[in-house]
Amino acid sequence: MKKIILFLAVTFSLMACQNTSPSKDLVEGTYNVTNVEAQDVTTFNVSIVIDETKTKLSGKSGCNSYAGALALGENNTFDADKLGLTRMYCKDRMEVERSFIEAMTATSHYMFDGEVLLLNNTEGKTLIKAQLQKK
Repeated sequence: MKKIILFLAVTFSLMACQNTSPSKDLVEGTYNVTNVEAQDVTTFNVSIVIDETKTKLSGKSGCNSYAGALALGENNTFDADKLGLTRMYCKDRMEVERSFIEAMTATSHYMFDGEVLLLNNTEGKTLIKAQLQKK
């Protein structure tokens, strides 16, 4: 019986040491988006800029610039609202932009996997992966 309890204690301790951390604070700065769902978008110049008050966001969506309101709440809730975009047409970039904006508006929570920001929907599916730009 003692061996089972020891085994369970070690197992739960190891599980607690995983890199995924839902409680890490979102910091202001520029996040370079690497993935929108399964698509690698590193060559499309997609970014998320969180302002110092953490109530506004902006950035590049692949072709256009965007800006909007940001509401962060308990349990790492993330709500991008009232997103406005400039209206340029960029051949070969519009599908990435559409996917990115849809993913931003569908995001309900954020978490971190090491240093990678993960924006997830209500089902826990990762919609966007981004890396904080080094200053």
